[in-house]
Amino acid sequence: RRHPVNATVTPMQNIKLELSLDDCNLVLEALGQQPYVRVYALIARLQEQARRQVAAREQAQQDPEAHG
Repeated sequence: RRHPVNATVTPMQNIKLELSLDDCNLVLEALGQQPYVRVYALIARLQEQARRQVAAREQAQQDPEAHG
């Protein structure tokens, strides 16, 4: 059974979620239990977004004056 977030949200509309790294890994683990053909693109998008955020956070920690 699917649990829609909101019936008025269109399939291509973006939303932003804030999750801990542990929660993100749990989501990826759960997705890994699904058929590859159904989830591979979603997993790739999640990993890319996480990679960019982690890289930006690491960069900000290395050079805090450049980011605020």
